[in-house]
Formats: sequence, C-alpha cells, structure tokens
Amino acid sequence: MSPAQQRWLITLASTAAALAFALVALGVWSRILEHQSLSRQRELAQLQDDINRGQASEKVFLGIVQDLAPIAHKAEIQALLGRYGIKVAPTPPK
Repeated sequence: MSPAQQRWLITLASTAAALAFALVALGVWSRILEHQSLSRQRELAQLQDDINRGQASEKVFLGIVQDLAPIAHKAEIQALLGRYGIKVAPTPPK
C-alpha cells in the first residue's frame, strides 16, 4: 500500500470516528434536552393544577359568601367573615 493510500485510509477512518463521536454526542444531548423538557412539562402541569384548584376554591368561597349575604347583618356571621378579612357594610335603611 502506498503512503498516499495510507494517508487516505487514515483520513477516512479518523473522519468516520469523528462522525460517530458527533452522532453519539448529539444523541446524548438530545436525551438531556428531552428529559429537561419533560421535567418542565410536569412542573407546568402541576402549576396548572394548583391554579385550577385555586380557581375552584375561589368559586366555592364566593358562593358561600353570597349565600351568607342575606344574614350578614348578624354578629356571628360578621365575626366569621371578619376572620377572613371580609368586612360587611351595614344594611342600608329601607
């Protein structure tokens, strides 16, 4: 085998090795990015669940307050609402 052929084979082999290394590195990098993406998706789903629970709680809370509105003039109800920072305005005279 001539020196030119040897150089060509060495160049070809080193190029193939570099390409194989690059493909492996790209595969590993892709897996890392996929794992990070899935982690963020899970985190965002958990945050969305928290938001949904908060919105449901708010609806229930507002419904309770609206149901208590007709009897809000009673001292016990005013005390209960006051514990949660809700001030009841005096009933306007009729």
